[in-house]
Amino acid sequence: MSEIERLAQKWNTAWLKKDVAVVESMMTMSYVYVPPNGRILDRTAILGIISSPTYKLRRGKITEARLIEISAKVAALIHRWRGAGTFEGRSFTDDHRCVTIFVKQRRQWLMAFEQCSAIA
Repeated sequence: MSEIERLAQKWNTAWLKKDVAVVESMMTMSYVYVPPNGRILDRTAILGIISSPTYKLRRGKITEARLIEISAKVAALIHRWRGAGTFEGRSFTDDHRCVTIFVKQRRQWLMAFEQCSAIA
C-alpha cells in the first residue's frame, strides 16, 4: 500500500471516528469537495459537516484504489467508497467512485480536491 493509500485510509478512519482535528490537519487551506449532487463544498463546509452533532457515519470503506502519480508533488487516487450514516435526520447509503488529489506541501501530503460520483 502506498503512502497516499494509507493517507486515504487514515482520512476514512477519521471520518468514522468524527476526528475533526485529523480531518482538518489532512486538508490544504484551499481544499474543495464536489459531491455527487454537484455542489462545491470548501474546507469550512466540510469541517462543519464532520463536527455537526447530526452527522454520524455508521460504516465506510475505500476499495478499488488506483494511484496516479502526476508529479513529485501531485498525485491522484481513484477509488470506490461505500458507506452509510445519518445527517440532519436523514439516513444515507452511498456507493461512489471518487478522485482525490493530493499535493505535497512542506514534505507532507495533503488533500487538495475530491470529487465523487454515484455508481448506478
